[in-house]
Amino acid sequence: MRLKLVGLAAAALIGSGPLVSAAVLVQAASYGPMATNWGSPTPISLNFPGFDKHLGTLTGLAVSVIQNMGGTLQNTNTGSYWSNVSSQLTNRWSVTFPGSVGGKTSLSGTVVSTLWTNYLAPGAMGVLHTIAASGNAYATAVTGDNLTL
Repeated sequence: MRLKLVGLAAAALIGSGPLVSAAVLVQAASYGPMATNWGSPTPISLNFPGFDKHLGTLTGLAVSVIQNMGGTLQNTNTGSYWSNVSSQLTNRWSVTFPGSVGGKTSLSGTVVSTLWTNYLAPGAMGVLHTIAASGNAYATAVTGDNLTL
């Protein structure tokens, strides 16, 4: 199973003159959990509303991706001899922006579970192992950057 959370945080200067204050607006979307299909990736689209210019001037933008992967795996020896059987799950992910944030147009990463090894007789199944892994990535842009997103 995997769960991904994408968050956008926008900082805006609100007001004018010496009474200027910064506000942080957070928008988040998530999907999952979903079972791994062991085949080609299934793209997921998440959409966020644009920045409300009535709030003031956009002075910064941060995008973060957090992924959690978990589940179980069980090794089986399908051979004819006693063998060490090892397995782990690897999940590669990527996020593509519709524009540039801090000079980045995408984020990507790899989440890898613990490697489990069982010494098994022919045809034997190992114990059921619980796995978990997580990862994250960030992109930020501040005043003076080209906030094209």
